[in-house]
Amino acid sequence: MPSDGNFLLNGIIFADRSVQPGLYEVKKAHAWIKFRQLRVRENIATILVENRYEFTNLDQFELKAFIKSDGKVLKTIPIPSISVGPHSSKVIEIDLAGIELASNSEYFLEMEALTSADKGLVPKGHSVAEEQFRLPWYQSGDRVTVTGDPLKVYETMDGWNFSGDHFSLSIDKKEGRIGEYQYKGNNLISKGFGPRPDFWRAPVNNDFGNGMPRNHINWKKLPCLPNLSNVKFRKLRRARQK
Repeated sequence: MPSDGNFLLNGIIFADRSVQPGLYEVKKAHAWIKFRQLRVRENIATILVENRYEFTNLDQFELKAFIKSDGKVLKTIPIPSISVGPHSSKVIEIDLAGIELASNSEYFLEMEALTSADKGLVPKGHSVAEEQFRLPWYQSGDRVTVTGDPLKVYETMDGWNFSGDHFSLSIDKKEGRIGEYQYKGNNLISKGFGPRPDFWRAPVNNDFGNGMPRNHINWKKLPCLPNLSNVKFRKLRRARQK
């Protein structure tokens, strides 16, 4: 119904037909093909492929596997067509060999099912189901030793000033928060504008309906009425402050 007022805009597609994030969540939840990782052993991943369709065999789809790291596809693995009847499942094995592992990187196996032919409004190559599995390949690199001038701390009537290589930071005693922060001569946080806790957000339609802006107004006022009970500075050990 046309309206001059605001409205909820429920749904998964915006008025201009652009996609809302919820559409991807609905697609994932409603997928009729499910993948489950059973194990990874000696560069072989064992995957259970489940068909939740009522009348469709999985031989009508093209299955693919990808190995990814840091957002990049390292290997594409085509999977031969498999016949899995409705409400049935099948175990397949995927060869993961051929990947040169780097330190401090995570690796993922991604499975995808695509249409193998045009059907109605759905074109060939359309993704109908996908899943991601973390591979147990993480290797930590060598520890990095941080060098530089020792951290300097000065206490004043108003708080503490910390300084080191290229930076300075002050903590306000009165409010217990960052007072000022500079890095390489750039003022990143000005005095009086340090971060403070914020427990409020703009109300939406349903909030007005249940009286949230009125019943919970104290959460909005809370950051403006801090009650600092104590603030201390303590040196734990060399190069560490608390």
